[in-house]
Amino acid sequence: MASSGRDKLKGTSGADRISGKGGNDLIFGYAGGQKDADTGLITAERVATGFDGAVFAGWAPGRPDELFVVGKNQGQIHILDPVTGAAALFLDIPNGQLSTTGEQGLLGLAFHPDYQMNGRLYVHLTNAAGDIEIREYQRSVGNPDTADPASARTILTIPHPTFANHNGGALAFGPKDGHLYIAVGDGGGGNDPAGNGQNTDVLLGKILRIDVDGDAFPADTGRNYAIPADNPFAGGGGAAEVWAYGLRNPWRISFDTNGDLYIADVGQAAREEVDFQAAGHLGGSNYGWDMAEGTLGTVPSGAVPPIFEYSHDLGQSITGGHVVRGGEPSVEGTYFLADFGSGRVWSLKVVDGVAVGVTDRTGQIAGPDAPLEQISSFGIDGNGTLYAVSLNGDIFRLDMAKHAGDVGDVLRGGGGSDRVYGGPGDDRLYGNAGKDKLSGGFGDDILNGGRGDDRLKADQGQDTLSGGKGNDILKGGADADAFVFDAKLNARHNVDRVRDFTPGTDQIVLDHAVFKKVGAALEAEEFHIGSSARDRDDRILYARKDGDLFYDANGSKAGGKVHFARLDAGLDLDSGDFIVI
Repeated sequence: MASSGRDKLKGTSGADRISGKGGNDLIFGYAGGQKDADTGLITAERVATGFDGAVFAGWAPGRPDELFVVGKNQGQIHILDPVTGAAALFLDIPNGQLSTTGEQGLLGLAFHPDYQMNGRLYVHLTNAAGDIEIREYQRSVGNPDTADPASARTILTIPHPTFANHNGGALAFGPKDGHLYIAVGDGGGGNDPAGNGQNTDVLLGKILRIDVDGDAFPADTGRNYAIPADNPFAGGGGAAEVWAYGLRNPWRISFDTNGDLYIADVGQAAREEVDFQAAGHLGGSNYGWDMAEGTLGTVPSGAVPPIFEYSHDLGQSITGGHVVRGGEPSVEGTYFLADFGSGRVWSLKVVDGVAVGVTDRTGQIAGPDAPLEQISSFGIDGNGTLYAVSLNGDIFRLDMAKHAGDVGDVLRGGGGSDRVYGGPGDDRLYGNAGKDKLSGGFGDDILNGGRGDDRLKADQGQDTLSGGKGNDILKGGADADAFVFDAKLNARHNVDRVRDFTPGTDQIVLDHAVFKKVGAALEAEEFHIGSSARDRDDRILYARKDGDLFYDANGSKAGGKVHFARLDAGLDLDSGDFIVI
């Protein structure tokens, strides 16, 4: 809370609630207290291209400055220097050893925690028979820049007999236990026809956990691993390798350095989800598929709901990412994810097992290639730098500007003429009294000017702008925005100038309590192009020559016309650009 003077109020990277008071306050919804041109930007810098079918990028112990990039169709792994863009072939799996139809191919990579000493790495692939195979390779003796193709050793094979899709594909070593975690799809086909997700006796539709440093099956050359004694079904009741079940097609799992596990599971027709296991989890969680999709459907008793889900109007195929550690403080501990189909990028943090600060970051991503397309994976190097991997072969470094991790705030001016800056996140900004300047920044913001002659600038995102009372200036930005008129009309003291209304994209929102003679929806016969009503049905008039908008409560009768807004002149406006609330 401010004093009654001219205060400068600064928030944090969290969800702040800040209020000014009587003076002309300067209010920021983020730390730092200044508005730079790049505040909150996430710059996507292309560091390499040409990795067609890229599905993974990550670092190897002892090589923190390089990325190992997996190409699904070629069966190749390259070492990439993200500073110079130079790439060299590390491993080439012969074509005859792979199936690469659709979702098949070389899908994942993980390096043994002691890779510097033992040179062991593991890949997740679909073999020539179409089955899922986890395979070990060795770094070449005398040449650390290559792996020896002849060193291949099968760790585990999972039959995948019917469909080519839903193979999963991610591998990750637990940072606390050193065991290998394997993401496996349900075997494909709509609605999991074999019921694999809920069947703990099969390995499809699961997260598996094995010990690659042991061998509990010495007589079986195709099973070169041991079962951790604390696996949930190690003593019976299901396949001993199973760590978690009820998954459809987990596309990317990752560990935070503290041991927390994030699982991104691709949905079918309704929901995409992120599942979460805190460090020290005992395993055995059921995430619901195929009885439930996210929180929809018949959720099995005892099933664990996702920490985050989204519907298919926002995307169709989730891509899991990583928790960022180091670098820009506002994103410390933040998990990033994306949707392969829509290109949306989100972030969230987990506090006590609950996702908080869920924020759509798509509009913050800048650069000539933004918005990014076909994000198949996220990568992270040994320094904590985050990368986005595109299936079309591009690798992008995501450079976080100051305050890039800010989330939604509630910021209120006071009695003075305030300047209020939301920054990233879905903010709510209120000017109250005075001649205020509100700037939303990134995110889907709500801006309300209040009682003075205000200036509202929403910037990026799908924003809602309401000038309130006064002669206000409203600017939405590039996305689909809503301009709300809900204050008592006055042709002298309450006419808003809308700077950038785009018919067919933006909307003008009319409050029925103010526009009482307009129906529940503005019908075509209630809208007229011209400065005067033609007949008794005309209620909203647009003077195309100068852009003025009028409300006429009397139609063609005299005395009912009130000027309430000015748009750009010459717009192709119609009744469909208005909604009534």
